[in-house]
Order: sequence, then C-alpha cells, then structure tokens
Amino acid sequence: MQDVMGILFTDELPQGIRFHGMTIPECQSQLPAAPGGKEIIAESMLWLLLTGKVPTVAETRQLSCELAEKGELPEYAEELVDSWVTFATLTLSASERDPTGFPLLCIP
Repeated sequence: MQDVMGILFTDELPQGIRFHGMTIPECQSQLPAAPGGKEIIAESMLWLLLTGKVPTVAETRQLSCELAEKGELPEYAEELVDSWVTFATLTLSASERDPTGFPLLCIP
C-alpha cells in the first residue's frame, strides 16, 4: 500500500483508543467537565482533537460560545442535510427488503 492513505486496524494494542496519545480514562480525568458535572463536554474533546492540547476551562467556554454564535445554518445547508437523511432512509429501507442483501438505490 505504498502512497495509499489507509487505516490499520489491529488487535495487538491492549491500551485501546488514543486521542493524541491520551486514552479515554486519561481524557476523562484531564479534560474540563461541564460545570458541576463529572463527564467531559464535547467542546473540550473537540479542542483536543483539533489542537492536540488539553484546553483550559476558559478555552472550552470560549469555544462553546463561538460554536453557539455560529450555529445557525443557512437554509440551503438545512435542505442539503434533510435530503441526505431522506436518501439514507430510502436506501436503508430498500436494503432491508432486498433478499440479496445488496442496498438498492432509490431516488424519490
């Protein structure tokens, strides 16, 4: 597989999934949690995935505010997402009825 991007899956790694070198329990202990909560919030994990660094509480709150500010989708984007959901639903329902197990392409 020279010059081909790919993912290697192996069962030889006993430590499990790592995010920038951190295991899930390490993420749970080091990433900021929701105020008054014990579990990490999505914004702190997103920060880790994008930057490779553990965010502070202030950085996590700032990212939350920015995402909320920019969370409004334009109408064309909402229509596009809705069309994907419709297409996926039709494809899945068709594949469930197909006796060969191959998904059928259904376009409304």
